[in-house]
Amino acid sequence: MNSAPVPHSIARAVQSSRRWTVSLSRLPTALALSAALGLTFAATVGCAPPMITDEAHAKEILDHIEQTRLYIENYSRQGSHPCAEEKCVFVTFWDFDGTIIHGDITDGLTDPQSGEVEYKGLEQLSIEAGIAPRYLGEDGFARYRQDYDRLEASKGHAEAYAYIAQIFAGARPSEFETIVDAHFAQRLTKYYFQSSIDIIRRLQHNGVQTRVVSASPTFFVRGAAESLGVPPEWITGVELEMNGEFLSDQIKPPFNYAAGKTERIKYEVEKIKQAEQTEHVYVLAGFGNSHHTDGDFLDWIAAQKLPDGSPLSVMINGDSPEPNPAWRYVEQKQLVSE
Repeated sequence: MNSAPVPHSIARAVQSSRRWTVSLSRLPTALALSAALGLTFAATVGCAPPMITDEAHAKEILDHIEQTRLYIENYSRQGSHPCAEEKCVFVTFWDFDGTIIHGDITDGLTDPQSGEVEYKGLEQLSIEAGIAPRYLGEDGFARYRQDYDRLEASKGHAEAYAYIAQIFAGARPSEFETIVDAHFAQRLTKYYFQSSIDIIRRLQHNGVQTRVVSASPTFFVRGAAESLGVPPEWITGVELEMNGEFLSDQIKPPFNYAAGKTERIKYEVEKIKQAEQTEHVYVLAGFGNSHHTDGDFLDWIAAQKLPDGSPLSVMINGDSPEPNPAWRYVEQKQLVSE
């Protein structure tokens, strides 16, 4: 059958890519089949958590993902699909800093105009708490910043991102828990983007998993698990190998940076297949905010060939130098605290 444009509610989500089209002639069939299973699109949305955001793109993105999920579950061009006979798992992958939260949990957030610190980064708080053995003392954080800036200038972003975690070699992972949990509870969750949270909660309600692939250290970013309503193991960051009960300075692959994020997603998909005992795990969408750290995995997600429908890659407040026609670009500013 020929493809037709998507409904008006997601028209803007597809205007930059021909792959972002679905067959409207198949929509009644898909919805009729889902209705028979008690999974109608209208009923699912009606029972979902409320949309709080005022930003229109959140609803458009949700519509696209939900329709793709329904097509895979209930319809295929061949007239049958493995989801009818065995379990299918649907998942989205998200960057964290600048994508779910305004700012950066590792580096913090400073108002660019006033210079006022809106929240400190967990790197600074952990150094000030004496958890980084090589940066003890009152000037520890200042010395760290000098070393980090020097390393980034001489060796590049990847080496610098690894160093963020490596300075804590010799510490126990449990040493971060009190600082991280308190900072998320008292400050960080106020800076979540409302649209990102609305999308995540609605997707979870509809049975679509939310997995996080961050370039912040895992012992920082897993502090978001409770507020996002996901198991901690669904959140991954830069990880260090263990030396007994202590962190070593060796990066545990895959390294969650640039192409390493794509490798992480592939690795997580294989873990889901093993855990759920199914070969049918479908990545419906990806969300990022940085061209150089997230671009590779957004490209990989956008290039997938799903059994039906089309995947969605979303760049939020992106720094991409040139628009990528395979991605959806959105701007969002509304925070949950507003």
